[in-house]
Amino acid sequence: MFLLAVVYAFAGAEYRAQVRVLVRRGRSDPPVAAQENAPPDFSRVEVTEEELNSEVELLKDDDVLRRVVEANDLAARDWLRWLRPHEEEAARVQRAVKKLGRRLDVEAIKKTDLIAVSYDAPDPQVAAHVLQSLAGVYLEKHMEVHRPRGQLHFFDQQTEESRRQLEEAKKKLIDFTNSRGVVMASQQRDLVLQRLDSLEGSYKDTQVQMSETEHRVQELNTQLTNLPERATTQVRTAENPELLRALKASLLDLELKKTQLLTKFEPGTRMVQEVEQQILQAKAAITAERVSPVHDETTDQNSNFEWAKAELQRAQVEIKGLEARKATTGAHLAGYRALARQLGEDAIAQDDLTNSEKAAQENYLLYVKKREEARMGDALDERGIVNVAIAEQPVVPALPVWPAGTVVLVGFVAALTSGTGAAFAADYLDPALRTPEDAAGGYPPKGDEMSAKADVLRRPELIGSRMQEAEWPRYEASREMDGWNPEDFAREQIRGLVRRVFLTSEALQMKQVVFSGAEPHTDVADICDQVGGALALETRGHIAVVVREPWAGEMVRCHPRYVASGAIKSWSTQIGSNLWRVPGFGLRESRQESGARAYWLSCLAGLRIEFEYAVIHGPVAGISSEAAVLGQVADGIILVLRAHSTRRATVRKIKETLETAQARILGTVLSERAFPVPERIYRRL
Repeated sequence: MFLLAVVYAFAGAEYRAQVRVLVRRGRSDPPVAAQENAPPDFSRVEVTEEELNSEVELLKDDDVLRRVVEANDLAARDWLRWLRPHEEEAARVQRAVKKLGRRLDVEAIKKTDLIAVSYDAPDPQVAAHVLQSLAGVYLEKHMEVHRPRGQLHFFDQQTEESRRQLEEAKKKLIDFTNSRGVVMASQQRDLVLQRLDSLEGSYKDTQVQMSETEHRVQELNTQLTNLPERATTQVRTAENPELLRALKASLLDLELKKTQLLTKFEPGTRMVQEVEQQILQAKAAITAERVSPVHDETTDQNSNFEWAKAELQRAQVEIKGLEARKATTGAHLAGYRALARQLGEDAIAQDDLTNSEKAAQENYLLYVKKREEARMGDALDERGIVNVAIAEQPVVPALPVWPAGTVVLVGFVAALTSGTGAAFAADYLDPALRTPEDAAGGYPPKGDEMSAKADVLRRPELIGSRMQEAEWPRYEASREMDGWNPEDFAREQIRGLVRRVFLTSEALQMKQVVFSGAEPHTDVADICDQVGGALALETRGHIAVVVREPWAGEMVRCHPRYVASGAIKSWSTQIGSNLWRVPGFGLRESRQESGARAYWLSCLAGLRIEFEYAVIHGPVAGISSEAAVLGQVADGIILVLRAHSTRRATVRKIKETLETAQARILGTVLSERAFPVPERIYRRL
């Protein structure tokens, strides 16, 4: 990655050219609508986000990018085209369009009406030319999208067509007027209807008058029948005063006579009664005279009779006139009705023709206006007066986007980070056992075994009196001089293993321990030698490192009777003052379990006679059942795992096998461990 950064810094520098587009409302095109006055919408004076996004997408349109690619011949600048010699030109252009779209950065600047466009290219001239072409093509595309071409020609055609339709409508209207003999059929129809309404009113009035006159004639005939021809014109009634005066004088005389007689005679006498009778007669005569006075009557021609007779004659004459008037009015009504009906039909036809002529005239005026608007729009387009403008013209960049020093520094940091991360990722994702914690696999020591850790080996007073005093200072000096290294770390781990397994408390101390590999090709023999050497430095007891020699098979000297005879040291190799290498414990894998157990019990008993400690190189635990037998008869078994190779599933299976055989598992040893990251950093992280 660092080499790539260096190559990019000095051979692949990119130059960035920029251009900025301003979206504005400097020009408002009238909408193409079927209205004579369709003013543009001036209510929104600000550019909306949707409009900005539309212009951004228009800048990234494939048609625009294709024109830019063809104008700058970007398809020929693709160095990978030699790998595709038979590729068609259209495919090359399309590939260049996609590449240009990926490298072209178009973004609307927030809270502004500007659109920033940038393009990176190895050649600064190419970067500037590409953006110049993009600006020109974009302006053309903007005019094509917002004002499609051909409007002036379209409105010219529509104007001529509407003018022809207007002339045809006028001609049809004139021909109709001449043929029907009407000027304004609707107004004439209205006048006829008014006259017809007046005549209908008059006709109805005539009918009413005729009915009234007929009733009047009948009534007059009745009156003439009942009225006398002559009537009393004067009646005079008067009393007879002379007669009344004579009757009253006679009555007075009779009353005086009665009074004289009463003075002489009784009231009941005949003479008095006669006088009273006469008085009564006189009074009756006076009363009768008053009731029926003298009556004088004068008669003449009856005026009512004469009036009724004259009115009857007049009504009869009036009926004749009303009948004639009714007949004439009815004839006029029929004529006016026919005329009104004809004028109504003519008015409908004339209105249709008038409306057609008016619509044709409106269309003609509309297209004349639209043609003028289209002519003005084309004139504005020719002069480049649109609602977008290039606010910042592209210039040839003089400096690359990333300076060489910055690229090298970033590459170094990226290389360092990615390398470390790759090491950690490989270490973390490796399914094999990597660390002692992984190798423990659930076998942590218990009780007093935890008290003796590897770090106590750094204190000489805890190592034991049997350690050679000259080796420890030399070991510490080498550590201080060389610093940390895997070999020193391995020796410390071996010493810690010896302390935790062989030199613990008396109750937990192990004398004979088997080391078996989990897989073939695991270097168990070397670990046994290192453990035996470390144990020899820690104690004065005799130590046997029993190694397997696969080529020797089962040697005669390995028979229990030779082991029990106490002659092991005689045919073993002494490699230290208290350390022997005992070869020849090679076993056949086909031995039965019962025989193997008895065999190894006898061998280990013989080893205990001559050696205090025994480090035994056992068979491979993953493929041999003999390892479980050794784990039973010995003090315990330690599995040797190969770092970055042995899988957890294999170890888990071996563990289950040994536990089933009741073998004591003391722990695990992780061999051939690698450190991709320094230990100090590894432990901190």
